Amino acid sequence: MSYKTILAIIENPNSAETLIPAACEIAQNFGAHLICVKPFLDFDLPQAVSSYFTDDIMEKITAQNTHEHYEIKKTFDAHTKSQDFISEYRVERLTGKQKTRQLLIDTYGADLVLMSLPTWAQVTSIGMEPIHKLIMGSGRPVLVIPEGYELKKTPQNILVGWRASAEASNAVHSALGFMQKAKNTTLMTVNKKKSICTESITDGHEIASMLDRHGANMNVWHSKLSHKSVGKQITNEAKNGSHDLIVIGAGHHGIGYNLTHGDSAKAVLKNTTVPVLLSA
Repeated sequence: MSYKTILAIIENPNSAETLIPAACEIAQNFGAHLICVKPFLDFDLPQAVSSYFTDDIMEKITAQNTHEHYEIKKTFDAHTKSQDFISEYRVERLTGKQKTRQLLIDTYGADLVLMSLPTWAQVTSIGMEPIHKLIMGSGRPVLVIPEGYELKKTPQNILVGWRASAEASNAVHSALGFMQKAKNTTLMTVNKKKSICTESITDGHEIASMLDRHGANMNVWHSKLSHKSVGKQITNEAKNGSHDLIVIGAGHHGIGYNLTHGDSAKAVLKNTTVPVLLSA
């Protein structure tokens, strides 16, 4: 598995400072074509609302968008000018009622999609919604990097949060490119049952053997649930074990379902301090 087309979605100058250096590092390691996209939201306001937005307000919004574009492009040029891989910067104007759809179309042609995770998004479910929509709608693996995190080299100590599911299987296959370059990958299962059963002991070994045949240096670790959520336990283990990438499958339920029933992927994103690769 290799990543030959990488798409980084740059929302603002802060995310650019996190994502562009990381995207360049990954593109350099995989000899990939890098595309950085700045979504530019064209306002399509209902008539009843638009009357409240004076020309002066709209001019300020336009000026702010232009300034952000300039700062992002400056960061992009600074990090790509000395690289030997092909890179391009695009401004994607999102208009009409299908704004999310337009951005999703860009992801279909990518092997790997990068997004930043702002600190404010980690404390609100609404902040998770754009990431959730992109993962569910794109069908592509999405590497989410906490804002401010410095990815100076490809991950070397990977933690996989595993349970026997289609999304978890998709996630580990999507992360195979990183695993092949890593020094170590730990596949972690969490047993929610009080007693140890045969399934909990054997779970994960088959998929680990498959990944090992592809050149990943695998080991399997079975743990008992000791936190309120599996996601929190995964992030704690990532911190304690000095892991620099978490790989996990993302469930197919919406944010309302997750608030009621809980979701490991959401809990991981809310608590992580390292990049997370998700796939549905």
